[in-house]
Amino acid sequence: MRLSYKLGIAAVVLLLPCISAYPGELAILRNGFAIRYERREARNTVTRLYLTGTSNDYVHVPTREIVRFQVEELDLPEIPVPSLPPSDTLDEAISAASTRNKIPCEPAKQHIGRGTRGGAPHS
Repeated sequence: MRLSYKLGIAAVVLLLPCISAYPGELAILRNGFAIRYERREARNTVTRLYLTGTSNDYVHVPTREIVRFQVEELDLPEIPVPSLPPSDTLDEAISAASTRNKIPCEPAKQHIGRGTRGGAPHS
């Protein structure tokens, strides 16, 4: 095989996973609905919207029902960060966790105290 052919195959294999990471496009309809599609073809009075990358997964929409096309915006939700009260010592942190989870404090302290010796786990 020629080197350029091999490089072309390697480029396709490496770039193929990146394609799905990009946002698709939306067809905004008169009734307020939006249809996400990968590509589109205008055919006389209808527009064929391909829903996936395959050529057999499409839907026909009357062209007059489409108001506009737009790029899909990815709205990533904000992930709340739990706020923990500051603890000065390990004993205070254990006591706060024990109170919050309604478990006895002393067994937790004993278990944590046995867990490490000199920074190395002890079984």
